[in-house]
Amino acid sequence: MKSTSRELVKASINHQKIDRVPIADAIWPEALEEWHKQGYPENVNPSDYFDFDISYIYMDCSPRFEQKILEGKSDNVTYEDRYGYTASYEKNKVTLDFIDHKTKDRETWEKIKNKWTRAISSILIYIRHGRRLKKAMRNYMLLKNI
Repeated sequence: MKSTSRELVKASINHQKIDRVPIADAIWPEALEEWHKQGYPENVNPSDYFDFDISYIYMDCSPRFEQKILEGKSDNVTYEDRYGYTASYEKNKVTLDFIDHKTKDRETWEKIKNKWTRAISSILIYIRHGRRLKKAMRNYMLLKNI
């Protein structure tokens, strides 16, 4: 008998025997754009389309540094992200090259730690409201019959 997604994930977390590995993936926006050109349906979540066993919930727990593109060439982009990293990537590639970070030493940490404190506070707010999130996820799982 085939296991449901819920059974697979639960058994995996508990190191029990499973009939297959639970499936999950994070699809890059560029990949999704290319798939649309090749016929992938618009407004369809890849988790649903490919019947992933694990779905992601995204919450922004970054310190919300200003995001900006530092250099944008036809094949390469260098940018600063919300977490304070400076990174670059080649278009149509999946790996990032991390170049720098705003926190270099104790002195820079002291200057920016309040941004991180706010980020941690937002995580605690999510945890406090976890019951609502848990209920929403339970309802979602019921809709997906898992």
